[in-house]
Amino acid sequence: MTFSSGIFLVYFLPLILLIYFCSPTILRNGLLLAGSIFLYWWGAPDFIWILLLVSGINFYVVHRIHNSERPKFYLVLYVTINLALLCYYKYFNFFIDNFNLLLEQTGLQQIQWAAIALPIGISFHTFHSITYGVDVYRKEAKPQKSMFNYWLFILFFPQLVAGPIVKYKKIAPQLSHRKDRLENVINGFYRFSIGLAKKVLIANVLSEYGDLLHNWDTTVLQTSSTSIAWMTALCYTFEIYFDFSGYSDMAVGLGTMFGFRLPENFNRPYLSKSITEFWRRWHISLGDFMRNYLYIPLGGNRVGTNRMYLNLFIVFTLSGLWHGASWNFILWGVFHGCWLIIERLFRLQKSTSFLRMLITFIIVLHGWVLFDADSFSEAWNHLTAMYRFESVEFMDSADLFYFNSHVFIATMIVLLGMTKLSRLYYLKLTQIRNIKTSLIYLFIAGILFFISLSHVVTGSFNPFIYFKF
Repeated sequence: MTFSSGIFLVYFLPLILLIYFCSPTILRNGLLLAGSIFLYWWGAPDFIWILLLVSGINFYVVHRIHNSERPKFYLVLYVTINLALLCYYKYFNFFIDNFNLLLEQTGLQQIQWAAIALPIGISFHTFHSITYGVDVYRKEAKPQKSMFNYWLFILFFPQLVAGPIVKYKKIAPQLSHRKDRLENVINGFYRFSIGLAKKVLIANVLSEYGDLLHNWDTTVLQTSSTSIAWMTALCYTFEIYFDFSGYSDMAVGLGTMFGFRLPENFNRPYLSKSITEFWRRWHISLGDFMRNYLYIPLGGNRVGTNRMYLNLFIVFTLSGLWHGASWNFILWGVFHGCWLIIERLFRLQKSTSFLRMLITFIIVLHGWVLFDADSFSEAWNHLTAMYRFESVEFMDSADLFYFNSHVFIATMIVLLGMTKLSRLYYLKLTQIRNIKTSLIYLFIAGILFFISLSHVVTGSFNPFIYFKF
C-alpha cells in the first residue's frame, strides 16, 4: 500500500487521521504504531515480525550501551547485528551469484540455493537503528524508556520505507512531547498533495517514456539514435528526482499532520554548481548520515590529504552499494566518489558560473544512466548511443505523438520546478495565522489531491523507485 495508491488515499489516510484526532493524547502514539505495523504488514506480512523482533533486541542492547561500563563493546555488537541483517537480506544473493560466476569460470560446481526475498525498506530501517545506538553511545540522546515509543521511531510509516533518514536525537523529544494542531494538518496536507502531484503527474508520465529503454532489446539499443538516447536519459534524470522528492514531500507532509518534524531531503539539486554541492542538495538525509556516522568516524577532513580522498572513495562506494546489490550501483557510487576527489584536487567546487551548473548536471545525468541500467552492457550501449550522433528512426508516429503531447507538458513543469518559483510550494509552511491563508492552502491542496487521485484511479500501478532499496 504505497502513498500514491487509491487504497491509501481514499481509505487508510482519512481513517487514521479521524481515529488519531478523536483519540485521547495518551493513546495516539500507540495508534500510530498500530497503523504503521498494519501498513507494513499489508505490503510485507512475512517480514514485519522480523523487524519487530530485531527492533526489540536493539532496544535492550542500547540500554546496555547506556548503562554498561563497556559501552563500546555493546555498540560494536549492536552495529554488527543490524549490518548482518542488512547484508543477509540485501547482499547474500549478490554474493552467491558472483561466487557462482567465479566457480563457473573455473569449471567447478555451482552452489544451489533458494533466493532470499528483500524486505521493504530494510536499508532505511538499518540506518534508523544505527542512529539510535550511536546517538546514545555519543551521549547525544538518552535511550527510550518505552519500547513502544522506540518501535514508533523505527516503524513510523511516513519514513519507514524510503526515508528521509531520521536521526534519533532529533526526533526523540517529539515522541513524547508534540503539539497536534489543525494548522499542522493543513500544512501537512498541502505538502503531501505537492508530493503526490510530483509523483503522479510528473514522475509517472516521464517513466512511461524512460521505461522504453528497458523494453528494447540489445540490437535496438546498439542502433538507437543520439537524440533518443539523450531524451531517455533526461527523462529518467527528472523522473527519479520527482519520484523520490515527491515521496519525501509526502513523508514530510504526513509527519507534519501528526505533529512530527521530519528533515528535508531535497533542495533543487539540479541547480548545483559542483558534485560536492549536488550531494548537499540531493538525498540530504543520506548525505548527512554518511557524513556523521561514517565519513567523520573514518577521520573525515582531519587526516592527511590522501587519506581524506580514500575516505571519500570509501563513503561513496558504500553509498552506491547501499542503494542496491548490483555492480552498476557500486560503479555509480565510485563514479560520484571520483568526481568529488577530482573537484577537490582542482578546487572546482568553488566555481559559481552557469557553465559549472551545466557541466555538473551533465555529469549527474551520466551517473543516472549507470544507476538505471540493468547491466554493464545496457549502460555501455546507452552511453555510446548518446555520442553516436546518428539518426536511426525506430519510433512510430504514435510514440512521437505521445512524447510531444504528454512528456512535453511534464518537461515544462520540470523546467519551471528548477527555477526560484519552485520554492513557492514550501511557503515556509509555518503556522497559519488566519482563515484566509488556511483556505488558500486547502484550495490548492484539494485541487492537486483530486487531480492526482483521478490519475491514480484511472492509471496503472507505479511504485516509488526507492522502494526497492
